Amino acid sequence: MRTIVLSGNPRDGRRLSERFAHGQGWLRKDATAVEIRAAIDRALVPGVRRWSRAIVLAVVVLALIVIAIAWYLLRLRG
Repeated sequence: MRTIVLSGNPRDGRRLSERFAHGQGWLRKDATAVEIRAAIDRALVPGVRRWSRAIVLAVVVLALIVIAIAWYLLRLRG
């Protein structure tokens, strides 16, 4: 579940937000209705998917293997 931390200051808010798996930032404890609505809207927007290093490495290795096989097959032909 996405989480917004209510905190008294920015430093504590950021620190506490990072402790949650789906922390979506922080708000002041005395935030206005407009600020709360904006934070909720930001939390509801789908996040950017990030590729893990393992997936990127696997794709690069696979591409290199395909290139090596293609290069080998082309050398056999000519």
